[in-house]
Amino acid sequence: MKNSEIGTAHIAGYAYEGKLNGTRVIFNALCKFLGEEKNWNPILPSIENPVQTLPSMDSFENNLYHLFKSIYNIDEDDSRLRKILKMDNINSANHFDKLRKEYKVRREFSNYTVLLTQKEVELKRILENFRFEVKLI
Repeated sequence: MKNSEIGTAHIAGYAYEGKLNGTRVIFNALCKFLGEEKNWNPILPSIENPVQTLPSMDSFENNLYHLFKSIYNIDEDDSRLRKILKMDNINSANHFDKLRKEYKVRREFSNYTVLLTQKEVELKRILENFRFEVKLI
């Protein structure tokens, strides 16, 4: 971690939708086992600021960083994780476990639409690869 610029304790599936999908798989398997109808249809909470624009920074890397940060503040994750560097092995293991168990709710990028201008069109494919919906304006 000392050699990394950013570190987090989260893993794939820790977004709200990932946890929900994992729960759905377990629920469906239990219903099948019990011979019960699969009737669970959770309602997802609404997204704050689902439409995003780029902040017009000096580089596309900074644009992406600020876009991602407006949705998910990775610097907060990094700060919480780096506290481990000042702990002994037992306390660091407990801290890491707590970070994972109390992970802040985060939503998948597929919930967001990014509006791009023609001069930002080179970012379209990159953003789509992160599963954003992209619209040119």
